[in-house]
Amino acid sequence: DVAAAAVGASAGAAVAGEELAITSGHFAAGGEGVRIHYAECRPLNQAEEKGTVMLLHGFPDYHGSWLVEQVSATGRLSMLVGHDWGAFVAWAAAAEYPQLFERLAILNVPHPTRFAEGLLTWQQLSKSWYIFAFQTPLLPETILELSDFALLRRMLSTDPDAPMPPEVIEEHVRAFAANPGAMAAAVNYYRAGGRGLWSGMGSAAVGAMQVALRALTRTPEPRQRQSERGHIVIPVQVLWGERDRYLGRELAEPPREVVPNQRPTRFLDATHWVHWDRPHEVNEELLALLQAETNLP
Repeated sequence: DVAAAAVGASAGAAVAGEELAITSGHFAAGGEGVRIHYAECRPLNQAEEKGTVMLLHGFPDYHGSWLVEQVSATGRLSMLVGHDWGAFVAWAAAAEYPQLFERLAILNVPHPTRFAEGLLTWQQLSKSWYIFAFQTPLLPETILELSDFALLRRMLSTDPDAPMPPEVIEEHVRAFAANPGAMAAAVNYYRAGGRGLWSGMGSAAVGAMQVALRALTRTPEPRQRQSERGHIVIPVQVLWGERDRYLGRELAEPPREVVPNQRPTRFLDATHWVHWDRPHEVNEELLALLQAETNLP
């Protein structure tokens, strides 16, 4: 079994400040040979579940990267939130199964179509070199685990603008060290996204995250709330740290022809790790999205 590293926390909607119960160690079957780990956060004294917020993390985060403050949101409508690879999964899920979600929040990852366009430029290709490096078998996960995860520790300590406390870095390391195969599972997201990459060189397929793009362009079922193929018509909030070293700021806003109901918010002094750099502001934006009208301003 592979413990996949994309799913963060599934949280029952709660009133901010209410006492919460957080449990981890849950696994869901994600297909043949795949287990998806998740944690749950529920208010202790809530008899009736008011809604669900699903938080999807990316690499090299783990479910603890979603602060309790961000999990303890209030609202009646289901919402999907994603950062990094979790955001790519969120884009695909919202397009494939729009009947499941009422709101979508994306943190520092472009819409897959916008990302594919960006990877046709040298500016973005030079930022995304590691995606190509991660196509190598075995080597990336081996390097990341060397010397007691030294490279992972350095990445977590230097990448975010806000210093990550040493104990939080250790929690990340333990999440990988305690689950053999977790690092390989995380890198496998890049490998799966790169399928067809080399054969597609020279076409619009170069650099496209293949899994997400296929999901976004499938013909929707009649019950789905989409007016056209690939359109996401639910409210979409994009939260973007402008100092992202991996993704150009020009990629932040999704194409309005496929995501018409969107509200981009930029943080000039935040990095790719916007939820670490500006946790209070991110939480306020997520709460506002939960309480927003159907059409965003």
